[in-house]
Amino acid sequence: MEFRLSPRVREALKPLTRNRLASRPISLALLVKATRSVEPNIPLSDEELANLLAQELIHHGCAIDFDIREGFRHDLTDLDRPEQSAG
Repeated sequence: MEFRLSPRVREALKPLTRNRLASRPISLALLVKATRSVEPNIPLSDEELANLLAQELIHHGCAIDFDIREGFRHDLTDLDRPEQSAG
């Protein structure tokens, strides 16, 4: 059975796809995190969800930052913290 993004998730993506020409590439890591906060029971791995989200964004011509790597979910909490300067 093929999993599809819910109408709720597709609706949440609309502002990103409308502003695609004026915006920077969309971070897949942040998008997976945001999607899981809206729909926490999606029965997919983070990588599978990232692939579905990327397909949807590509369909709408959006630029994507493929910042997903194996095991990235453990690093998502770091995305909420401001970067520390190395000085």
